[in-house]
Amino acid sequence: MSGNYFVNETLFEFGLQSTKSELDYRRRRNHCSARSNRSRAADTKQLIRKTKEIAGSASSTFQPRVVAEAFFASNHLMCTSTRHVTRIFFLVALVVGTGASPTCLASPGRINLLDPGSISPDDVEAIRSDIRLTGLDEPELLVKTRADEDYPGIAISAPAGGWNLTDTPIVEMTVRNLSDHSIDVLLTLANPGSDGRNGNSAEKLHVPEGESATLRLIVGVWYGSESRTFDPSQVARLSVIVDRSSRSHSFSILNIHATSPDEEIKPILQSDYFAQLKPFFGKGLNIGNTLDAPNEGEWGGTIHDEQLKLIRQTGFDSIRLPVNWSAHASNRPPYRIDASFKKRVKHVVNEAMKQGLRVVLNVHHYDEIFEKPRTQRERFLELWRQIASDYADYPPELAFEILNEPHAKLDSDFWNELLLDSVELIRQTNPDRWIVIGPVDWNSVRGLPALKLPQNDARIALTVHYYSPMEVTHQGAPWLDASAKKWIGTTWTNTLVERTRVQMDFNEALTYGYEHKVPIYLGEFGTYQDAPFDSRVNWTRAVVEEARRRKMGYAYWEFYSNFGLYDPEKKAWREPLKKAVLSP
Repeated sequence: MSGNYFVNETLFEFGLQSTKSELDYRRRRNHCSARSNRSRAADTKQLIRKTKEIAGSASSTFQPRVVAEAFFASNHLMCTSTRHVTRIFFLVALVVGTGASPTCLASPGRINLLDPGSISPDDVEAIRSDIRLTGLDEPELLVKTRADEDYPGIAISAPAGGWNLTDTPIVEMTVRNLSDHSIDVLLTLANPGSDGRNGNSAEKLHVPEGESATLRLIVGVWYGSESRTFDPSQVARLSVIVDRSSRSHSFSILNIHATSPDEEIKPILQSDYFAQLKPFFGKGLNIGNTLDAPNEGEWGGTIHDEQLKLIRQTGFDSIRLPVNWSAHASNRPPYRIDASFKKRVKHVVNEAMKQGLRVVLNVHHYDEIFEKPRTQRERFLELWRQIASDYADYPPELAFEILNEPHAKLDSDFWNELLLDSVELIRQTNPDRWIVIGPVDWNSVRGLPALKLPQNDARIALTVHYYSPMEVTHQGAPWLDASAKKWIGTTWTNTLVERTRVQMDFNEALTYGYEHKVPIYLGEFGTYQDAPFDSRVNWTRAVVEEARRRKMGYAYWEFYSNFGLYDPEKKAWREPLKKAVLSP
């Protein structure tokens, strides 16, 4: 595209309430391509003529919003290329064009693929369905499918040369269900010459009766799995269809656009929250399979003082210390923790802090509370009363993590109650201690929507754990079912789909942290020893890079067991894996 295309932001003097920032935003978010001088000039004249007509007929009670809506109802100034059309809102501003052809400014992080506010029904191909535009303030494309038809819906072709979605690999579609029953809507992207499977990317969206829902498709995914035959740089066509059905369906499309992971979190990255955010406890390492075993050594690991010194000298800032307190406490009131075990844990904490390591001390493998949460509530709180009292005079380099990976029968409702009770109890003796809290569903990002953190507490940190995809990180893990053995050999090569999934998941964590103004701690991530080593390194490096970009502190799982960075037999680090964790 060549030439210049700009807006004179000196608006007419009849009181139109528009702003330069709105114009800048509209120009940035829309995507369009060049058109001829003649067409541009005709639209410019039409815009000016219509504006003068409206202004000339306006009374002393003229309302700018009414004028703008009246104008947009009668005329849309557009940039077009074949069937791809996107409206640019000028809010009745004066348009001035120079040069051979217009160039429309677009955000590199967002491309509109189907905007009902920018098209006419002629721009959309109806596939055994009836379509029309509806609405003014929020235009929608209404689709009515007929019964007993194969995959009815709509299709729209890309501009000449296709859409290149390599840099905007997340396609979002919002659909409103107008039927008296639930529907499944399919969004498909196709390369030139695709055969319906190869060269296609697709996902299904379930929309309940009378509701709206948004689908997020990673470009290159075919119903959850990565398509190795899809080229994101050559998207020729998109379709929105429904399965064959004996019933007719009615739904509307509010928008379809492609965006980038960076675009999703841009406002957060530019916020005061992010500017002041510090990676919680820096670069960390879990001392797993030691004090979290029923008895230290039973799972093959025993922590030694010189190892803590080695961890610090290698470049780690902190350790996460999983502790199985419940295995060393009475099952009857007052639920006393064994004195010798408390002494052992305190020794490790002291030695770690002596080496300059910060420590996250948690309650780990409390299996009883996952099966009978209500009957274990009193015992759980009493354990924390003892732990909090024992460490009340420790410096702020020690943090408490209330419970590792809530799951099973410990659901979100009871967990939200229990964590509030736990924080209140801990604050009695540790008013300024950092307290780390994670969601149910094994501390996964999926559990974040249900998590309710304490209000008005400035020393709360959010933790999430990350092991996705399990087929890569847990292949061959003997504690899982037989499917884990079938995963052996699964690779992770940092493809566009693989990397985008990590980015989207971490965006969820960052968004939650931003909304609740808390730091984020990636408390566990790692790969089991049976995974191909190159894939372990690739995955770990990508996770660390994306965590650090979002200023998330992290702790790799774990030091020297079956996920380990360190080989205890050779007494040496697994260098490529260690470098992936510590790389700047």
